[in-house]
Amino acid sequence: MALRVVIVEDSLTVRRRLCDAVAADPELVLIAEVSDGARAIEVCRALRPDVIAMDMMLPVMTGLEATEYIMAHFPTPILIVSASVNRGELFCTYDALAAGAVDVLDKPRGDEADGAWERTFVATLKLVARTLDLPYAHVYGVATFYTMYRREPGGRQTIRMCTNISCMLRDGYAVLEAFEAYLGLKRGESNAQFTLVEEECIAACANAPCAVVGTEYVLDITPGQVPSIVERLKAHPHPESEVV
Repeated sequence: MALRVVIVEDSLTVRRRLCDAVAADPELVLIAEVSDGARAIEVCRALRPDVIAMDMMLPVMTGLEATEYIMAHFPTPILIVSASVNRGELFCTYDALAAGAVDVLDKPRGDEADGAWERTFVATLKLVARTLDLPYAHVYGVATFYTMYRREPGGRQTIRMCTNISCMLRDGYAVLEAFEAYLGLKRGESNAQFTLVEEECIAACANAPCAVVGTEYVLDITPGQVPSIVERLKAHPHPESEVV
């Protein structure tokens, strides 16, 4: 059975090249082509493709936002087709991989041998499509066991408050309740700015109670410090991941 493909690309020239490459392969069938992230979500919800080729810089909704939503609501293998020479697009690509996209392929530069880029694109698309060829129960079990996987969209920053033994003995639950009260969220809930997670362990027991936000550790927290911590994070958002 042919793999069902959706192309998401706002450049008509690039989109035609991607669509032509898919149409030329008998193992692939193009079921939709769209030019923005919001339409990509609509099409994915309605058609449930086997694989998506996704640009990052899109109108209405970016490729990153579309990837986060799709992977949270109806996980689908996604190949990011991105311009690595564009610094902004490059960093969005890292975040899309963190959100669940499977692989990245550079957009064609125009100096490739005839048909070489298309062959690479098609081969990568097929590989990505088969990457998640797993039973639903297996995928669901992994997604629900590990707290760093999300099944629905989260806030811009995730506060992971540890309540394991060391933090629990040093009033970690009181700190967690202070975060809940100040943010107006229960553990596991999100708003536009924050997701609040009760974490099993973040490996900073010597400085309990503690939390981690992206790659920043917040140590020796007291309930009274929670408002200043939240306001600092609002003023200076911390990235979920960093390239070092």
